Amino acid sequence: MTNKARYTFKIEGFTPETMPFGRLIDYYAQLKQMLGLPEQLHLVGIFESSHGTYLAVDGEARKRVDERLLKIRDGSAPKTALRARDQINFMLQEDGTSGEFFGPDGANVIPFPGKRAEEDVIYSICDQAVFSGEVYHIAVSRDQVKLRVATDTFGVVFCVAPRKMGIELRSFLDERLQITGRGTWKRTSDGAWTVSDVTITDYKPVQTSLRETVDKLRALDMDWPEDVLDEIDRIEERGGQFN
Repeated sequence: MTNKARYTFKIEGFTPETMPFGRLIDYYAQLKQMLGLPEQLHLVGIFESSHGTYLAVDGEARKRVDERLLKIRDGSAPKTALRARDQINFMLQEDGTSGEFFGPDGANVIPFPGKRAEEDVIYSICDQAVFSGEVYHIAVSRDQVKLRVATDTFGVVFCVAPRKMGIELRSFLDERLQITGRGTWKRTSDGAWTVSDVTITDYKPVQTSLRETVDKLRALDMDWPEDVLDEIDRIEERGGQFN
């Protein structure tokens, strides 16, 4: 363990004896998406006093994990990581609790206010909502469709739509849309606004600029070759084969 850095994910209000195993696996799945580096991430312990999980990364991977955490904090991380962070917070709200993610030095690197965020709301109103974002999750039921939309301004927004509209929206999965509907607007004591429980009444595709396309490619967190154009030429010479 001397060459490993240890991180701690803590869920308030649960213990190892009271945390449902299936729910814990759901949390771990989102942590994997948030942190990345699944091959270098290891579960090394669980402790009581709330439900705490010790995670360790190989020493060489610590710099990459710390950089990822900093980008999550300032909102510049890959969208998959930001969505996972928001999903963990939403799950904590559902479970009526909150959580923290501590770095090796004991600092609370990623706070998850969860239920505490609801307690901090000083104003709430149901009104029209218009925002842009990427639809990345769609679940179809008998009467309606539930969607998750990743936005730059409000984080992940949870929406519902009539079944027919929701089925149409499946063709726009992972595309940027302008959403119109009615939702619950909440303002917290720090002046921030959030919107949730949006019932979609209309939508339209948003044209993506070249800059947004480039930023989207960069956010894929891939190891790009030094000369991308030269690599494309080599792929074409091999008939489209990467190897």
